[in-house]
Amino acid sequence: PHDLYSFFGLLALFGAAMSLGPALYAQHIDRAHAITRLMPYRLVFNLVPGFDAMRAPERFGNVWLLGLGGAVAFGAAALLAALNDRRWRWSRLAVAARVALAALLVAIVGAEYLHAPVHPAQVPAAPPVYGWLAAQAPGPAIELPMDIPANELNREQLRQYWSMPGWHPRVNGSSDIAPRAYAALRQDMARFPDDRTLITLQGLGVRYVIVHRAQYPASTWPAIAARLAAYHVTLVPRGTFGDDLAYELQPDPRFAALRRALPNGAAVLLSSNDPIKSDTYMAMLGWQLHDHPLVTWIVPTFGLRYARPNPDHLPPYVICFQGESPTFYGYPANLPVVYEDNLVRVYRNTKPPSSPAR
Repeated sequence: PHDLYSFFGLLALFGAAMSLGPALYAQHIDRAHAITRLMPYRLVFNLVPGFDAMRAPERFGNVWLLGLGGAVAFGAAALLAALNDRRWRWSRLAVAARVALAALLVAIVGAEYLHAPVHPAQVPAAPPVYGWLAAQAPGPAIELPMDIPANELNREQLRQYWSMPGWHPRVNGSSDIAPRAYAALRQDMARFPDDRTLITLQGLGVRYVIVHRAQYPASTWPAIAARLAAYHVTLVPRGTFGDDLAYELQPDPRFAALRRALPNGAAVLLSSNDPIKSDTYMAMLGWQLHDHPLVTWIVPTFGLRYARPNPDHLPPYVICFQGESPTFYGYPANLPVVYEDNLVRVYRNTKPPSSPAR
């Protein structure tokens, strides 16, 4: 019993320490003012394989409760054994201890049934732009800006709630853990609107774009408004609802032209030399070319797994950004261009390898 008591006690201490996470804070989480970063959670996170998939350290509170429950059970058993000792079973002290123990147990059990009035926050009424979106034909939508300020952490949750009547597929999402592709897309959308961001959204099949003017810094809005006006043919205005602007994004024929330039089943190498270091644009092209074997070093993906380049077996086609040379990936110079637009070029290797890329 003593060994099990020690085990449960140590288990409770382990769970309590791990639930505090990688850094200890006095009150509010402020990375610049942590009491210490030398916490057990950080050590286990860095040393135990697979532990970096843990989503929320506070869930170790369940381990703390398990250990505490076991330790308390052994403590209660020891106390009851002492109260049953014949030498003082019916003494006044023993009777008082029994009464106190019973009252304590009743209080602990009864405390679970105590409650106070709950005052939930009132969700604001949906802005009119969501009524417009709900009335539109089905199609994926995106809401901009995608950045979430520290003073408005529930921005995306409200957007999701307000968009429920139409149930349009949404690019935006909210989670404690953001996929790399989503973080890369959010980085790209900070430049919206320009050629790259609009083509990326077109490639992903986005149809509706909602721009929340009030959520942009006032100093940047004039330049953004000017660019929105310049793209009025591609990004067609559909309505202004207070500070919210609604647009319909027109499809782009370039993706059909790109697919025509690549033979069915031909392997393609995607550039990993993104000018803004996000890899979003090539990941989008990879999603468009999902029926081709794809080779690349890029990290973010939209549900695809890519093969890694092999210098001895380069794919017969390579997609590079404008201004980038395919020689960077080991191809010969002066390859013929089979497709080109304002962002990328597709080169064909006139001397394909004897073995296919894998």
